[in-house]
Amino acid sequence: MTSLDRLDEIVKKAIREIKAPEGIKVKFHKPRAPGDGYFYAEGRINDMKFSYQHGAEDIEIILKDKDDIIYIEADEGEVYTVFVNDREYNRACECDPEKWKPLDEDAETTQAIEFGIEKLKDVREYLKEKVPEFLCLIDGYFSRSLLPLEDQPAIRSNEEIFEKFSAKLKKA
Repeated sequence: MTSLDRLDEIVKKAIREIKAPEGIKVKFHKPRAPGDGYFYAEGRINDMKFSYQHGAEDIEIILKDKDDIIYIEADEGEVYTVFVNDREYNRACECDPEKWKPLDEDAETTQAIEFGIEKLKDVREYLKEKVPEFLCLIDGYFSRSLLPLEDQPAIRSNEEIFEKFSAKLKKA
């Protein structure tokens, strides 16, 4: 069993031990590849249904109230798409994700993205209040800090790593 398999097992066990309040369900979906799972929470906030899915690369939130639905796609630092019923609003950006800068957006898109940012914060705050260990588990899983100490990768100097790659390239 690899260290990432052990990490998945630690999280599966920890999720079962979370005492979520009535009306909130939290789950962990084990991945095909070890260490690449995702977390899921669903429930109701003031008669509105919500679902929150958190993977390694993205966060998805769905808010439903009667006939209306809001779908938000984000990562840890940026909301990039908001669907309002059948309308889609995308954050305009340069192609290079490392240079993610908003370009000119129309007022409706800006409003939808700002709403998405606000609701992402609201849902995370709600989860933090109701099931704080769920968000702690997510942070620990993706930072790999939940791994037992003996399974955590050894910290090596950049010089050591550079020498390894340089030696391999010289052999080529």
